[in-house]
Amino acid sequence: MQHPLYNNPEALWKLKSDIASSSLAYHQAIVRLVVKLEFITAIACEIAEAIGATTYLHVQEKLGELIMQIETIRALLIAAEVEGTTNETKTYLPNFKYIETARNLGSKYYPRAIEILQLIGAGGFIQLPSSSNDFQSPIADLLKKYFKGTNIDAEQRTKLFKLAWDIIGSPLGSRHELYERFYAGDPIRNTAIQYVNYDKNHFKKMISKYLH
Repeated sequence: MQHPLYNNPEALWKLKSDIASSSLAYHQAIVRLVVKLEFITAIACEIAEAIGATTYLHVQEKLGELIMQIETIRALLIAAEVEGTTNETKTYLPNFKYIETARNLGSKYYPRAIEILQLIGAGGFIQLPSSSNDFQSPIADLLKKYFKGTNIDAEQRTKLFKLAWDIIGSPLGSRHELYERFYAGDPIRNTAIQYVNYDKNHFKKMISKYLH
């Protein structure tokens, strides 16, 4: 069996640079990103409600930012699918311009979403019962009194914060943040490449009529 990419960096780079390959490969990554951003936003909204913070302007602003992230990436995904083309092999390819934009934004959006979740939960992530067993311990009544939320009991609030901790503080969550930052390569280089490869003639035409 031959492996055309093994020990062949030129072929590997050609594959990475191929628009068809990139459009299809990163399309599924953008679908994944939308779901992950939705999940973080869902938890952030639930925590804000649980701690009675949904009426605070700065919390509303942060939750609004999370929603804007979702809708921006979703819009780019839809645009990529609607404005796709069929190549010579009759494979329908999403429009890479939008896929690339969503991918590059995602490397910034996901870490920011994690940060917002941290800011909303704040010290609540640190001051938590160790496990559900604590609610059957001699101090259970105190835990139920002091750890309850605005709209949920102490045990449910603890479960909610533990779920959020899996995303922002666990080894798995930390790896996911690193992955979303760097899975596509150096995010600075990727954004720079988008500038280099972008057709800027339209911009030149917009300005030239004012200079001549």
